[in-house]
Amino acid sequence: MKGEKFEIITGITKSDNDTLIVCDVAKRTVYFYDETDTYLSSITSPDKPWDVAAIRGTTTAVMSSRFEPNIYFINIERRTKSSPIEVKQIGGYGVAATKDNIFVGTKEMIKVLDLRGNLIRTISLKETECTVSYVSVFSNGNICYTIGDKICCITSDGDLVFSYASPELHDARNIEIDDAGNIYVLGRYSQNLHQLTSTGTFVNILLKKTLSEPLAFCFSKDFSKVYIADKCGKSISVFKTNKFTKVFKLPGRHFVKEIISSRNMTSNYCEPCTARGMTPTASKWCTECEEALCFDCTEVHRVQKMSRNHHLVEIGKIPEKVNLSHNCSKHQHLPFDYFCVDHDVICCKECWPKNHQTCKNVTSIDIASKNSKQSQSFLDSEEQLRFILEALKKLSKNCKDNGSRINKEETQILKQIKTMKENVIKQLEALEESLLKQLTEKKDKYVTSLKRQEKRIGDLVNSTKAQKESLEFVRDHGSEKQAFVSIHSSKPVLDEIENKVKQLTESFADTSLTFVESGSKEKLADLGSIEIKETPCFSPFVPYKQQQSQVPVVPKRQIYSFTHIYDIDVKGEKLEGVTGITVSDNNTLIFCDVNTSKVYFCDENDSYQSSIISPYQPWDISAIPGTMTAVMSSRYEPFIQFVAIKRRRISKEIAVELSNCFGIDATKDNIFIGPRENIQVLDLSGNIQRTVKDKYGQDNSGYILVCPNGNICYSSGNAVHCITLDERHHVFSYKSSDLLYPRKMITDDAENIYVLDCRSQSIHKLSSTGTLVDTLSMDRCSNPYTFCFSKDLSKCYIANRYGTTISVFKTN
Repeated sequence: MKGEKFEIITGITKSDNDTLIVCDVAKRTVYFYDETDTYLSSITSPDKPWDVAAIRGTTTAVMSSRFEPNIYFINIERRTKSSPIEVKQIGGYGVAATKDNIFVGTKEMIKVLDLRGNLIRTISLKETECTVSYVSVFSNGNICYTIGDKICCITSDGDLVFSYASPELHDARNIEIDDAGNIYVLGRYSQNLHQLTSTGTFVNILLKKTLSEPLAFCFSKDFSKVYIADKCGKSISVFKTNKFTKVFKLPGRHFVKEIISSRNMTSNYCEPCTARGMTPTASKWCTECEEALCFDCTEVHRVQKMSRNHHLVEIGKIPEKVNLSHNCSKHQHLPFDYFCVDHDVICCKECWPKNHQTCKNVTSIDIASKNSKQSQSFLDSEEQLRFILEALKKLSKNCKDNGSRINKEETQILKQIKTMKENVIKQLEALEESLLKQLTEKKDKYVTSLKRQEKRIGDLVNSTKAQKESLEFVRDHGSEKQAFVSIHSSKPVLDEIENKVKQLTESFADTSLTFVESGSKEKLADLGSIEIKETPCFSPFVPYKQQQSQVPVVPKRQIYSFTHIYDIDVKGEKLEGVTGITVSDNNTLIFCDVNTSKVYFCDENDSYQSSIISPYQPWDISAIPGTMTAVMSSRYEPFIQFVAIKRRRISKEIAVELSNCFGIDATKDNIFIGPRENIQVLDLSGNIQRTVKDKYGQDNSGYILVCPNGNICYSSGNAVHCITLDERHHVFSYKSSDLLYPRKMITDDAENIYVLDCRSQSIHKLSSTGTLVDTLSMDRCSNPYTFCFSKDLSKCYIANRYGTTISVFKTN
């Protein structure tokens, strides 16, 4: 983009002349790109632009403002904007345009304007206390809009047509409609694109595991491309629309019954020669023709036009069982000729007219199987085989180790029995004989059981190896078609083997023998008993497909866990977004709400006491150690405020040299403020002492932590960075696929760092050097904003459910 960088793209549209128009709410800038996606120029806006829509049939676009009641018209050809047009009660949210009207979404309503910006009418929404994020209009006049995690559709009169919500749609953003009336809605936190029919019926989820916090999108005029404001609006990603669905999906549930064994392939005689009455010995096998060939026929086979590209293999190298069948399981005399993408199956000429004639996506298997050996499905099949054999190997080893341990435990129990024997005079021989008999019976019983388990494991190993040899053979000597058919034919077999391994793993238990001494030694009725102790298998078996999406960072060990105790009753107060929370030296719990602009106080028993109003929207708060004062930052104003904890009032406010303050932390000597650009260090009176440059965080998400060793940690984007106070050393940067949106950080007495992840509802526990120690999950926790520990670390306070509830958890 010729030297410029996006910060937060929230609006994007394509005009009739294929000009791409993009607005950046953070930089107050509108960018223009031509039909080849080449950057043209940019213009600035006096207001923060939120959304933009091209007016059909014109060279004009309309743009809404984020916080001001204004809309702007943009001349696309000249790349200029008009003066602001004020529309009352509009807070500047989603905007859409037809050839006749402009639609602007705002709080609890949608405004309909003419093409000059004059208000025509207002459509009131059924939802209360809601704000419309984005708007789109059907050709029939129906209006779609997004609120929170759902999309709604109403008529032009405001009557509800449908409402769509899904567990896989989080923070619904803008909406696009194609020529067929299908609806596409973007999910920011779910990081996907939902496709619906015009009546709101779910069709598909597109671009899974491809996006990273997308904020807006639009199609090209011919729907061949889609432009997505990706990575939290920091870049524009362009996709071909055929990337949304896999055109050649591989069949997942087709079972090929016919297995070609080496007995058929290893004919002693050349089959073409045998047909002519001769019996030369065969040396090669053609996998395409499924014939054994002698030396002469092999040479002819290699030069003939029809067979020169066939795959020939030495008969002696053919595995015992090779799955090369390409005949239909229902019509075994017919080969597979077609692949139905819609149903994800391969089919023959008989299956196609019966089951797939109405399907739109049916292709030749020769086309579908092209480069199948290099396909991800083939690689996954190889990896699945390796995975199963590895699991069986571990299971077999554990079984053998268990048997060995039982024998050792038997020896130990015999020693215990001998010790008992020395202390017993009467009836010892009879009791000992009974006890040894009991030991032998139980030992033999479970050793026999373990041997049966070993046999089952061995059978599964052999079956898996056979499948592996078959797949390797096809890879090295089979045709592309055979490879394609092989991987799909073997899927049910692999799934069946995997299911058996899962069942075997779940039923397997470590068996131990222990001696339990009798409590009634005076009566000498018995000396004790042999008991069996069973514990679950060494590790649960997770099928390969479930493990594909799991990328463990380091082996986890559970050090702490959290148990929900209760939610704090704030006695009639309504929390709307608690973003800062702290505990003072006298165990007063203090938290601030950015939306209500209030500060709340609870005593050491977590009983709500009172609240005070802040003149600014507070963001974060930190108790100053060794004092009865807390310091609080402001979200949008360059002020920090000191809070007298005992008196429960704001004692003073200090202006700082920052546009806004974000995270704040305090030590016994200093106050640290973490804005977007730099970290400022103040004394306890609020006087600036120095500035620490942020060299590693591009997008500070608002929180800062001063570690006991003096290092400074701060959350930025999807990472946590740690630097020394003198800026000389970068201690660490922590990122993980499991860390989606890090917010507040706190430490314990051992200098471990705890990072709260708002989106995964978990806490990442790091060492002081940034190594992951554990990931702690919490029940009854949803979208937490901030947290803190009690002074004795016995409790954890979490601003739960988008900061609307303070939940108290017991730390174990």
